[in-house]
Amino acid sequence: MRCSLLSMAGFNSPSPKWRQVDIMGWQTHALGLLAFLLWRNFKDQPIPWAIGIYPLLLLFSRLEYFLKARADPREPPLIPHPYLPFVGHLIGMFRYGAKYYDIVNKEAKYPIYTLLTLTSRTVIVASPQIAAVVQRANKSLSFYGAILSVTERMVGFDKTAMSVIWENVDRDSGDHGLMNESHDMVSSMLGPGPTLNSMSAIQLDAIADAMNSYIPTPRARPDTLDCGKPAKLTRLMDFTKHVFTTSNAYAFYGPENPFVLNPGLDKVWWTFEDSIKQFIADIVPSLTAPTANTARNKMVAALEDYARHERYNTASPLIRQRFALNFRNGLSIASTARSELILLFAIMGNAVPTTFWLLANIFSRPKLLQTLREQCGAAVTITNGEQGEVRTLSISKLKECAPLLVSCFRETLRGIIALTSVRYVREDVSILEYRLRKGSVVQMASGVIHSDTSIWGPDAAEFKPDRFLGRDESGATYALPLPPSVPSAAFRAFGGGSVICPGRHFALSEIIGFTALVLLGWEIESENGGLIQCPLKDDMKIPFTPMKPVRDVDMKITRRDGYEGCEWRLEL
Repeated sequence: MRCSLLSMAGFNSPSPKWRQVDIMGWQTHALGLLAFLLWRNFKDQPIPWAIGIYPLLLLFSRLEYFLKARADPREPPLIPHPYLPFVGHLIGMFRYGAKYYDIVNKEAKYPIYTLLTLTSRTVIVASPQIAAVVQRANKSLSFYGAILSVTERMVGFDKTAMSVIWENVDRDSGDHGLMNESHDMVSSMLGPGPTLNSMSAIQLDAIADAMNSYIPTPRARPDTLDCGKPAKLTRLMDFTKHVFTTSNAYAFYGPENPFVLNPGLDKVWWTFEDSIKQFIADIVPSLTAPTANTARNKMVAALEDYARHERYNTASPLIRQRFALNFRNGLSIASTARSELILLFAIMGNAVPTTFWLLANIFSRPKLLQTLREQCGAAVTITNGEQGEVRTLSISKLKECAPLLVSCFRETLRGIIALTSVRYVREDVSILEYRLRKGSVVQMASGVIHSDTSIWGPDAAEFKPDRFLGRDESGATYALPLPPSVPSAAFRAFGGGSVICPGRHFALSEIIGFTALVLLGWEIESENGGLIQCPLKDDMKIPFTPMKPVRDVDMKITRRDGYEGCEWRLEL
C-alpha cells in the first residue's frame, strides 16, 4: 500500500530514461509548495484557497493512471504520461519525433500500446506481426481518414476541394471518387510495364545529362596541353537536391515544367519542403511561418501557371492522367495546383534524403566503395562517340552485377525510415486479440520496428552493407528482399499492405542508377581531400520523409582519375 501511494505521488518514477521525457515529478510538488507560499502571503483572505490546490494538482497529474485502471483489458495497454495527462505525450511527440515511441515503451516493450493525446487515442504498433494484420485492406481501418486532414493543412486546400477529395474515400460505394481513381491510376502506371520504363528512361537520361554537365569534361588547351582536373566545392545534400530536382521534374512534368520556366524555384521548393511541420500545426502560417508560407505561395503560383497554360500536355502520361482526373472530379485549377505539391513531396522529398544517405554510407567506407566499383563496373559498356569515349551503365545489368549496392540501398532505408503508417479506426474492430476503439488513430512505428534487436539482431543500430544479401549453392551473392527470419512487415521503407508505395520500382532504378554513376565516374572527398564523414541522423523531429542529417556534408567532387574525358549514359 505504501509503495502504491508513493508511486501515485510521483516519488517512484518508472525509469531514469522516462524521467527525461517531459515534466519532472518534482515540478508537481513544487507547484503545490508555491501554492502554499502564496497562501502564506495572502492568509488574511477569508478562504485559504491554496490549501486545495496541491491535492488537486496531484490528482490531475495521475489522472491517466486512474483511466488505465478502468480500461478495457482487451484494448492495447495504456501507457500513462507520468505528470501531464492528455497533452504530455503530444508534447513528447513534437519534441522527440518518432524516437518518442521507443522512449515511452523502452521498459515495457509492448507489441501494441495506447497513448492519450488530447481528446483522441493514439495506438502505437511496434510488432511487425500485428502491423501485417493492421495494414491489410479492412473497411474498419481507413488510410485516407487518417491523413487527409494533415494533407489539407499541408497544402492549404479550401472546403470545396476537400469535399471533392473526401468523396467515397473508403470505397463504401464502389471505386469511384478522386482519391480512389488517382490511387489506382498511379499504381497502374508506376507498376512494372511500358509506362514505368518510359518515365525511367527519360529520368535516367536527365540524370546523366545533369552529371555530365555538373563537372564538365576537361578540354586540353592548345598552347599548353593543360588537362587540369575541374573540381567543385559544395555540400552533399545540395548536390543531390540539384540533380534530382532537375531530373525528376523533367521526367514527370515534361520540358515545360515549372522549375525550367521559373529559375530559382528549386530553392523555393526545398524551403517549403523543409517547413511542412509548420503547416501541420496550422497556427496562422502567414504570421507564424512567413518564410514557409511565402515559399508555398510561390510554388502554388508556378503550378497554377503550369495548369492554366495546359503545359501538362507535354508531361508524362501519369501527369496528363492526373490532371484529367482532377478536372473531371471537379477540382479547380487552383486546387489542382495545390494537389501537385503532394506529388512533388512524394517524388523528391523521399528520393533526395535516401540518396544522400546512400552516398554518405558508401563514400565514408573506402573498402565498401572499392567493392561496389568493381561490381558496378561489370554493368558498363564502352563505345566511341563523336566527342570521345562513351560509357553506358545498364540498370538491369546493375541489379544483377551489383547485389551489394541493392543491399546497401535497402539497409540505408532501414536506418533512415521512421515514418509511421497510419490508419483511422472507423468503428470498433478486433485485431488479433486486441480491440481497437472507434475514433482511435493507429500508427505503425517504422523506426521502432527497424531498430528492434529481436528482429534485426544485436547490430540493428549499425549500417551493415550486406544485411540484405544471400548466397546460392555456388557461393555467388544475390540481393534479398528481406534477411532470413525477418517478417515481411518488419521492413517498412515503402509502407505495406493495401497502400504500399506505388513508386518503389521507380525509386529503386533512379537511386541505384544515380549512385552507381557517381561512384564509377566521380570522387567525393572532404574539402581538404580526405575521407568524408557520415553525419548523425536528425532523429528528434516528427518524420514526414526519411530522416535528414543533423548537418550537411561539405565536400569536393571531381572526376575520377582515368575517367576525366568520358561521357556517361544511363539505360534501363
